[in-house]
Amino acid sequence: LSLKKKLDSFGDSSHANFRLFLSSDPSKGIPIGVLNRCIKLTNEPPGGLKANLKRAFCFFPREQFEEMESKTKSILFGLCHFHAIMMERKMYGPMG
Repeated sequence: LSLKKKLDSFGDSSHANFRLFLSSDPSKGIPIGVLNRCIKLTNEPPGGLKANLKRAFCFFPREQFEEMESKTKSILFGLCHFHAIMMERKMYGPMG
């Protein structure tokens, strides 16, 4: 409730281009009034192992990847593959 009061106190005295960016995990502690006045964005991982793997590799520039030694490329692939599996398994939660 104090967050909502602080935001309301800015009111008309703030600059016309003033923007506030908040980042959080889903929470019931964020006041409904703040959520109603916000634009909400989410970043969901793509579905499927292949799409997750492709997304992980897109973070590395092609030139940088091609300059790496083959051993480093193998380690990077293993790390990206492990990350993709973890993202895929995340949807099952604590089940088996």
